[in-house]
Amino acid sequence: MSLLLLNSMALCNMHLGQFDEAERLLQEGLTKNATDSDTLANMIVCMQHLDKPPEQMARYTNQLRAVAPSHPWVVRYNELDASFDRCAAQFNTGVHADVAA
Repeated sequence: MSLLLLNSMALCNMHLGQFDEAERLLQEGLTKNATDSDTLANMIVCMQHLDKPPEQMARYTNQLRAVAPSHPWVVRYNELDASFDRCAAQFNTGVHADVAA
C-alpha cells in the first residue's frame, strides 16, 4: 500500500472512532517513510485521541517540526504554543501584581 492510501485509510478510521486501527495503519506508513510529514501529523492527532503519554507525542511532534517546519500543522501548533505562552505570562504578571498589592 502507498503512503497516500495508508493515510487515507487511517483518516477514515479516525472519523469512525477506530483510533487503534488508525494507529496501526500510520505505524505501517512510518515504516515505509519515517519522515513523511502527513503521516507524522496524523499520528500525533491519533495519539492524542488514544491518550498516549505526552513524551510519546512529543517525539513525533519534534520529528515533524524537524522534517517539515512549514507544514500547516506545525505552523498552527507553533502559533497556538506562542499564544499560550503570552497568556500564561499575562496571568503570571497579574497573579504577582495581586500578591504584591
